[in-house]
Amino acid sequence: MVIDSHVHFPFSLPIPEEEWGKFLVERAARSDISAVIVSDVFIRGRKDAGSYPSSAALRFANSYAAEQAAKNPGRLYFLAYLNPQNPDWEEELLHAVADGAVGVKLWVALKDANGSLENSVKVLKKAAAMGLPVLIHVFARAEANSPGEVDIAEFVELSRRVPECVLIGGHSGANFRESTGMFQCASENTYWDISGTNPDCSMVPEILKEVSPGKVLFGSDGPGRSFSAQMHKVTLAPLSDETKKQILCDNILKVYDLPGLYTGPLPSSPLSASVVAPHEDHFVFCGRWPFFEKGEITPAELEKVLEENDIEKAFTVSFDNMFRIDLFNANREFRKACASLKRVRPLAVVDPEARNISALLDDAAENQAPGVWFSPALLGQMPDSAKALKLYEECVKRGLPVYLNCRLGEERFRHRSLVLRNIEFKDLAGFFNAAPHHEYIIQGVAPAPEIPRKDCRFTFERLTDGECGIENYLAQGGKKEALVRGSEYPFREVSQTLLAAVCNSSIPEK
Repeated sequence: MVIDSHVHFPFSLPIPEEEWGKFLVERAARSDISAVIVSDVFIRGRKDAGSYPSSAALRFANSYAAEQAAKNPGRLYFLAYLNPQNPDWEEELLHAVADGAVGVKLWVALKDANGSLENSVKVLKKAAAMGLPVLIHVFARAEANSPGEVDIAEFVELSRRVPECVLIGGHSGANFRESTGMFQCASENTYWDISGTNPDCSMVPEILKEVSPGKVLFGSDGPGRSFSAQMHKVTLAPLSDETKKQILCDNILKVYDLPGLYTGPLPSSPLSASVVAPHEDHFVFCGRWPFFEKGEITPAELEKVLEENDIEKAFTVSFDNMFRIDLFNANREFRKACASLKRVRPLAVVDPEARNISALLDDAAENQAPGVWFSPALLGQMPDSAKALKLYEECVKRGLPVYLNCRLGEERFRHRSLVLRNIEFKDLAGFFNAAPHHEYIIQGVAPAPEIPRKDCRFTFERLTDGECGIENYLAQGGKKEALVRGSEYPFREVSQTLLAAVCNSSIPEK
């Protein structure tokens, strides 16, 4: 059995609101999740919601959550969403508990206008007295957190001030690597959920270096995040079956009292075949990312990973080359390191601003590189800048496909010295209008269904992050032919995005 301890009602769905609970449990069941624990933090359509929701907004949200729980008994449970700064928070808590709330959810409004946590402390003491666990959103943005939002240090402070309260640190602090050393500082009654961030299968093993397996809870943050993709943090991690069972179910049952929990068989849903060619990967790295704790991945080691995952071709970039000034020799060295390999296809890293750009492109063409890799995200350029457009023209002359990298990794938690310019689909309008006809592979962008050019294909990893990303893309007319497999390895497990795509695409091949 799997229980998801961190789920939300979304901003909107293209179905009646009275069916949203049913939607959540059915989507969760596709990933073998028997029950979900939900909070209604977004309170869609109300001007008095937001980070510091009004009393009326909270009554609306918790009443709706209770209604959905009643309609989906044993499959959907809810948390009482509170704003500690409202003077009547205790009244709202009692009302929600009377309606069946199994715990408390605190999102962003933990601090008052002066930055004090005192009102939140009062909530925790009351919850402890009532025997209710409290799930707190804990975050760590590269930029400043939002007003009222707590980071892991502040969360640990709360746990130590009210040690009798069972607390769950949502997202494990968000940037679990920056949480290192803090996990063990929390009170004995503290648990950590793994929801919301990119599906990095090293997350749980890293947390378990500091806390026992009995203190980690599975949560997805769905449906904004894919149930399946988030489960891969556990299922694809090098953990024992017993540890996986603890995280996916046992620990949650230890924290929450879930009366009438459904334990029967889950309805099966036919899964579609893969939406992309599964034996090619167009978003792979080796080398060493300078801000990443994983060690260097040699081309030979990558070749072995590809063989184990039945990937015949992986169009690959060296992390080391991204930060080299001498790209000419860097590309040659990488190409030489890959020369004896069958699966690793080395891309030439280029910079449109490089003085020797013509030499870089000539070298790539003469040595039959499978393409060139240019990162507007890392170089802080727009894809339709004058020099970028000139680069494309020169690539056309030489017959070099262009890999356009618009995002990589979990940018919210990047190293603060690294500035990334994330390019969204809407930012590609100028590129679509001005770039010469050619062959482009665009990495790191979730495409809209209507792509104005047939010479552009998109790696699909961002579509697999949300529960309905692939399905919505296809249902709205998106073409499978415009998608290619992208794993974003080693930021993700190499098989993860393909597994998520198969699970989350409900439109079968004809």
